[in-house]
Amino acid sequence: MYRWITLYFALLFFVGCSSQPLLDYRTSSQTPGNVARVERVGFYPAFVMRGLFWYAGVKSVDVSQAVRFYRVSYWSRSDGHPALLSGLISVPDEGPIRGTVLYMHGTATDRADSISNPTLEEGVFIGGVFAGGGYVELAPDLAGLGVSHDAQPYFFNPGTTDQTLDFFTPLKR
Repeated sequence: MYRWITLYFALLFFVGCSSQPLLDYRTSSQTPGNVARVERVGFYPAFVMRGLFWYAGVKSVDVSQAVRFYRVSYWSRSDGHPALLSGLISVPDEGPIRGTVLYMHGTATDRADSISNPTLEEGVFIGGVFAGGGYVELAPDLAGLGVSHDAQPYFFNPGTTDQTLDFFTPLKR
């Protein structure tokens, strides 16, 4: 029985992580804060999120809403030139928005480990905690990760603040 439950959750995880492009903003200017592309990278019903937390042994998280995950590519600046960056936006599927949360992930050394390419451990679980509770979660990749081809400055770059604020701009629109 345990094996069937595991198989069920694994199947739901892979179905939920299918990538689907939504809008392509090819005509957007390279002005910081302008959206270049939005892709749906996952959807998890509330009962699936609760099941994933239960399976991971996390009992103190209350997930009341389904969660949608979107990879947003947006324009910012890096070292004085326009740069295409990306990030993950996790949103509750229905109900009122309780607020917005900014999640600044730890340093990743590989572009494939970017937050906008959500894994169970980071993107899905963290997005599930916030968006499953009614909050919009923003998690920027910043320069050097995700769609960016710039060198990764880590948190030594003064532009990190501006790049993060540029990620907020599409949310305001």
